[in-house]
Amino acid sequence: WKETLSFSYTAEKNSSKHIEEYFHNRMGEDFAEFGRVYQDYCEAMNALSLRIMELLGMSLGVSREHFRDFFNENDSIMRLNYYPPCQKPDLTLGTGPHC
Repeated sequence: WKETLSFSYTAEKNSSKHIEEYFHNRMGEDFAEFGRVYQDYCEAMNALSLRIMELLGMSLGVSREHFRDFFNENDSIMRLNYYPPCQKPDLTLGTGPHC
């Protein structure tokens, strides 16, 4: 089994605190800082991915904006999986170790 936390991120201009609000509304004030951390993380990863797309375009001889335009104001899913140790592994069926 696994425990999963999933939430969406959108890079649209009018949704600046989407993740912070999600954590606050769904999990309460105790998780507000958690929401801010993931908001910052998703914004940084979005900026990094757009820069990588610019470099990819340049390396292929097209404009810097060629690929960036496809991904600007994108939607993403952040998924965190936790696989706790099984208390009775001899009674379960599942997958082996994987990445």
